Parts: sequence; C-alpha cells; structure tokens
Amino acid sequence: MLIIISGAESQTGTTPDFDCGLAAESMFVAAHGLGLGARIYGSPVGNVNSKKDVYQVPAGFKAVVVLRVGNTAKPVDAVSAATPRKPFDEIVNFKK
Repeated sequence: MLIIISGAESQTGTTPDFDCGLAAESMFVAAHGLGLGARIYGSPVGNVNSKKDVYQVPAGFKAVVVLRVGNTAKPVDAVSAATPRKPFDEIVNFKK
C-alpha cells in the first residue's frame, strides 16, 4: 500500500514539510509495531505532484512524502535486519 502524505500549498516555509515528515515517521513506527514492513520515500513526490489527479491529491495540497507499507517476506527484527555498522573510530575523528 502506498500512502501519500500531503500538506497545504498555501502554507509557506518548512513547517508543513516537517509536520508531514513527523506524520510519516509515526506511521512508519506504527507499521513496524504491527509487524509490517514500511519505507519512507521523498523522491517520488515530484512525479506525484505532476499527476495529482491520477494520485487523487486534493486541490490546494502538495505531496510531501510517500510511505510504503506492506507485509514482509519473512519476519524482520531490528537485530537481524540491521546493516553492519562501521566502528566508531572509522567515522568520527576529533581534531585539536
């Protein structure tokens, strides 16, 4: 399922985008809590906004974030699905 999160075009600044991002993050966490997989996308928004009638974005609104939610092929948890992390010393350095 794709969920298009949209904000009012009449609002200026970054607040509407930030609010939509918070909404996407909350739905993302809720989906994972229900055992579903979820991904947040920002790049398809341009395509969605150029075809608002196809994606049924209401007049006066713009797509900000796209959220994909669905079943996963296998059980996923934070440990087994995590990508390997680089050691702290490899990515952080202190200069005096």
